[in-house]
Parts: sequence; C-alpha cells; structure tokens
Amino acid sequence: MRIRNRLVLPALFTLAAASLALAAPSPSGLDGSRRGAGSDGALSLPGHQLAAPADSLGQAERKAALVNWLLDDLVVAGMDPGLEIELTKADRFALVNPDPNERPYRVGVVKTLAEPVDFSALDLAAGPGEQRLPLGAARIDQDGDLVWTLAVVSEGASALRLELTGLDLPPQARLFVHDLQGAAHGPFVQAGPNGDGELWTPNVFGDVAVLQLRVDGPLDRGLLDRLSFTLEAAGHSGDRFALALAQSPAKTHCPENADCVENADCGPPEPWAPLPDVQNAIAHYQFVSGAFLYLCSGGLLNNSADDGTPYFLTANHCVSRNREANTLDAFFQFTAPCGGSCGSPGSPDTSGATILRTDAEADFTFLQLNGSAPAGSYFMGWTTAPVANSNGTALHRVSHPAGAPQAYSEHSVDTSAVTCRSWPRGPWIYSRDTFGATEGGSSGSPVTNGAGEVVGQLSGACGYNTGDVCDSVSNATVDGAFAHYYPQIAQWLDPTPCSPSPEVCDNGVDDDCDGAADCADSDCSAAANCGDTGGSCGTAGNGDSCSVDADCSSCNCKRGTCRGN
Repeated sequence: MRIRNRLVLPALFTLAAASLALAAPSPSGLDGSRRGAGSDGALSLPGHQLAAPADSLGQAERKAALVNWLLDDLVVAGMDPGLEIELTKADRFALVNPDPNERPYRVGVVKTLAEPVDFSALDLAAGPGEQRLPLGAARIDQDGDLVWTLAVVSEGASALRLELTGLDLPPQARLFVHDLQGAAHGPFVQAGPNGDGELWTPNVFGDVAVLQLRVDGPLDRGLLDRLSFTLEAAGHSGDRFALALAQSPAKTHCPENADCVENADCGPPEPWAPLPDVQNAIAHYQFVSGAFLYLCSGGLLNNSADDGTPYFLTANHCVSRNREANTLDAFFQFTAPCGGSCGSPGSPDTSGATILRTDAEADFTFLQLNGSAPAGSYFMGWTTAPVANSNGTALHRVSHPAGAPQAYSEHSVDTSAVTCRSWPRGPWIYSRDTFGATEGGSSGSPVTNGAGEVVGQLSGACGYNTGDVCDSVSNATVDGAFAHYYPQIAQWLDPTPCSPSPEVCDNGVDDDCDGAADCADSDCSAAANCGDTGGSCGTAGNGDSCSVDADCSSCNCKRGTCRGN
C-alpha cells in the first residue's frame, strides 16, 4: 500500500515522514565473489518455471471428493443453532471505515470467543446415535467411530477463519474446516501444523464455517478426556476481502480501485514479455495481526538451485513476526479478465509461513511458505545491480491494490524526487508512476527491471499529496532496494560462495571468481575448446537457450540457458 506520509511543506526544504519513524540504514557493499557475479560485481539469477504436477486433475478430483465426504458425514444437529458471532457497531464501523493512514490494508476483524470444546459429556453407554454437546453435536457410528460437527456463523461475513488453541489430538483424530460452497481444508492432526497446539484455519468463504472432527474407534473414556481444545477466536472478513462486484464500464479495474489502477490482464501500453511469468509469481495474502485481518502483496523468488523452494518476498510493515506469518493465507494467480467481473480469490493456495529474515529499517520480510507453490507458479529472478541512482530506469510491477485481482503498473526511477527523511535514496528506490498505480493492498509487491528481475519491494509513497494515489507529479513511489539488503538473505538465494581457484575452461563455472566463465574468461583464450571458435562467442543473448558455451554471446551456457555477458 501507499504509506500516507504527511510531509512538511518545502518552505524549509525539509520533508519528514510523520507516519513512519525508521532510522536510515547504512548502505552495505555487495559481495561480488559469488557465482554468477558480473563484471560490475552485481549478481543476477534468472527465473524458474515450476512444472505442473502430473496429477493436477486428480488433485482437483480429490478436493471435490473431500468436500462431498464431509458434507455427507456431518452431524446435522451441530449445524443448528451452531455458534453465532455477533459484531458490535464498532466492529462494523472498523470494517467499512478503516483509518486511511493505516498500513497495511484492513479487511476484517477478530472476535475473541474463548469457547472450550470437550467431549466429557458424551455418553458412551448410549451406543450409536447423535448426542448434543455444550458446543456442537456428536455422532457415534455403528463401527464405533466418532464424528463431531460445529457450525460457526457470523452474519454478513465474506469469509471466515477460526483460531484454535490447546490442540492436542490423539493420533486417530482428524480435524477439518469447510464451508457450504465447496471448499475444505485439512486434515489437521495432533498438535497442529506448527506442533504448538495453535492453529488459524484457512479461509472458507461465506458466513458459515464448519468444524468437523472424526475420531477412529474404539472409543474409551480416557480418549474422550484427552479430546479437547479451545475455540479461541474467529476472523470475520468484510466485503473488502472478497469484492465479488461487477466491473464498472467507466473504470479500468474494480470498483474499489482508483481510476488510475490498471488491470494486469489488459496488458501494458507496450508489450512486456515477462508479464505472464511475473503474474504467476505474485500473490496477495491475508494475515492476522492483533484485532484485525489485513491484506498485502508479495512474490516468489528463485534460488540458485532452481529447486522450487517457496521463498516469498514482501514488506516488514506487513508481516514482521512469526505469529503473523503463521496465519498467512496466500492466494496466487488471482486475476480478472480484461473488461470482466472482478470476482473473488477462491480458496487459499498455501497457508502458514516461516520468517527467515526481516528488517524494519529496510522494510522487507523474506519468508518460506509452509505449502508448495501451486501448479503453474513462476519463481522470479533477481539482481543485485543497484538501480536507485539510475535515473530513468524503467520498472514494472504486478500487485493486488485494494485486494483486487492483479493490477499492473510501470514506473521510472527519478533521482530528482525529494526523499523522505527515513527513506534515504540508495537503500530506497524513488520512482514516478508512468502507467497504472498502486494503493492499499499493494504493499510488499516486488518491483522488477525490464528483464523481470526483482530489484525491490513496495514500501509506500513519499510526496505532498499521498492521499491521491493517481497524483504521480506530487508523489513518488518508494521501494526498498534489493541490492541493499541482499546480503541478509543471500544464504538462502545463493548459498554457495565462490572460492577462487584456477579457471577450468570447459565446465561452465566461474572458477576464479572474476565474473567470466570458460571461453569468456581471458585466461581461456588459448584453450583448445575456445580456440575452435577463435576465442569468440555466439550470438545468443542472456536468457536464450543454448547447448554449449560457444552458443552464447557471453560464452556461458548454464543448464541450457545463456547466463551473463
């Protein structure tokens, strides 16, 4: 999102960001000794396309079968009356009138419940049949299995999620959450996904969330006494989370968006080849922080192993603690047809994450998602080449402003833009919007260069009129510079440092760490394999396919792709 910084007018030639009090980080140097380093010491890594799993159709069929099984298996008495959540006037006001200066983008409220769930009142002697419990209802089947159902209802919710604590299920117990519209999540087992007895269930859509527990028999009193947990809280999302509104013909994107926001599926004014890949890397995500639910954007980053590890870049002012990361629901590939309905994001693709590194001064958070990225995902390449002082450099972004489907924006680095005191140029990239715009919900979205390589992530805006996201004259867009904080995350993205050794001229490796490999290295000018081409290289450019080093203008063919010049 754009930070609504209130700035002192320039009569004193001083600009102060009142909504932020970050100490300016000191610039750090780049380690040019790593593999893939160019002649300027900068590192670059191309993106990686995740192959679709062979059983993607079977996966969809299994999800549908799970939903049908749960609906057939539920205990009807647990649905009515269920547990009703009541929002106060203050809650509803907070949903429709959030603080315009708040960051990130608020979409829901958290209601404390503290309702114990236990099965001590269950009468085993009664035999098969249904029994009402203080919370929900249970059924003992003819084969001795136990099924328990509880409907949690929050009128007017666009989506619901539940917080469970004290979760310590026996091995034969499986817990699920589902809605009445075809989405289900689970099974959750024993002490929950993090092993600490706590769980925020993934989002289900609509105003009814159904908890369903199945315990394989035989049942005994000791088992039932252990079978307990607390329904600690519920997260009620409002209309800002699931827009489900038809697009207005007079607007370029969704009704919630400013007029200058552009639908990514409509494309840029000039073709930009990396756009489809970048779209498959970007997600918007919901998370819980304190009394509210929020949205931000982020994206998948590739690592030098090309192994599909779901590393995810976003902003520190969105998620900065593992307690928040544990609640992260990520929605990938949420788009809207050009000129079509905005729709809603559907079920989350992954739930939960672990913070690997975060830094408030650089406003970045680097996560690993708990689940695998969905089929068709793209892991973005990145570069440590600094762009903050490269005036006029074109930048590109896909984000989710106001929780809408993906939007596209273009920016131009502006080294004359006046800086906010807590965001010095260098560690921060200042640019002007040249097409499209960002707004609340875009926070954390990666920004790339023309090659689609990540160079930073969105922190906000700095200017005199930050209340108007379409005013690119008065306001500059500000991104944390990837080149500045890369040393903090290098151990995950490029874990193998380059230790200098004599150059080997036919192994595709920069052995002497001088930024050139094989025939591109002057040390190899007399090598037989380089002499075959007179020491010259081919015409294939960076990122083009190749078979041998001599195919590339860089004389560096690695894993079938030309790397570096």
